[in-house]
Amino acid sequence: MMTWPLRRFLVTAVVLLVALLIPSGTACAHTQLLSSSPQAGQHLITSPSMVSVTFDQILLPTGGAMVVTDSQHHFVNVGRVKLDGATISVAVKPNLPGGTYQAAYRVISADGHPIESAFTFTVGKVADTTAPTPATVSSGPTSPPTASLLPFLWLALAVILASVALLLVRRRSSQTRRTHDAPS
Repeated sequence: MMTWPLRRFLVTAVVLLVALLIPSGTACAHTQLLSSSPQAGQHLITSPSMVSVTFDQILLPTGGAMVVTDSQHHFVNVGRVKLDGATISVAVKPNLPGGTYQAAYRVISADGHPIESAFTFTVGKVADTTAPTPATVSSGPTSPPTASLLPFLWLALAVILASVALLLVRRRSSQTRRTHDAPS
């Protein structure tokens, strides 16, 4: 029969182990950027009619925003932002003059996390290639947090199992001594 402290230790060890080794579903399911049109850093000879960003998962229909600005931070997007499944897009003024443009967006992923970032592209013959700096660039983690922790989780499992084995060996050893030392 196990003693109360040993039982408590084993239950705690098992609960911790399960909590560490089973990642939550949402932590591994962050929405990732698939593509943009134009592509980030792309140089276009002619002006695009639309700027869009596509993700690997459907976006929530609320909270999406996208703006396109020139190097003087003037808006060049026209019309309403369109959110279609995993793509957000906005039309831009026709015949944009040569220069550097920045597209900034903010969307809400299906799991409720906001994703915002920006990218630049150039049009025509560019005299000044100084890109406007985005105010906020953040798209969240790019890989599941548990992926980089896996070696540490295996180490934790080994330490826990070794501790349990040591406690069981000590317990058996003390029981054996008590049995041999007991008066007949």
